[in-house]
Amino acid sequence: MAQTTINYLAPIGFEGMLADTANKIVRGAIEQWTADMAIPFGRAVTMLPSGKISLITAAGQKIIGIAISVDLWGLAFVSNAATPAPPGYPPNTALNILTVGDIFVYAEDAVVAGDPLLVRVTASTAPKDVVGRFGKAAGIGLEAPTGAEIVAITTTKAAGIVAVRVNTK
Repeated sequence: MAQTTINYLAPIGFEGMLADTANKIVRGAIEQWTADMAIPFGRAVTMLPSGKISLITAAGQKIIGIAISVDLWGLAFVSNAATPAPPGYPPNTALNILTVGDIFVYAEDAVVAGDPLLVRVTASTAPKDVVGRFGKAAGIGLEAPTGAEIVAITTTKAAGIVAVRVNTK
């Protein structure tokens, strides 16, 4: 069967993909940080009192960065399966976190470059039901990030992938 259409528009990126090659600070694997739970790429994370890394799940938790999509040790350590869960780090594996730099994330709302983003700490109704993602419109479950500045550096007309600049304090 012949191919009848070609899409010339490549996606801007995917959740957890580094947005450029500029200077950045990546932490985690060297410090032997490990995931307390499955952590999908491109989500805001915090450090628990146990020293393990977890998704942001409550207002006021300090953001230490955003989980990066990497494959430093091979696919046995990083799950790239599309189902049943989104790609990310399985529990109890080393992970890398961007603490300063530019990264692609999923924004739940339309954003304009320069907009500060909020972090989803509790699930709302679909499609705003993914903890650790980002949004612009204040609402139930969205909180200003504690311990970090997260600002859009690209624009999206609706919910979708956007590049953000992360700077943890």
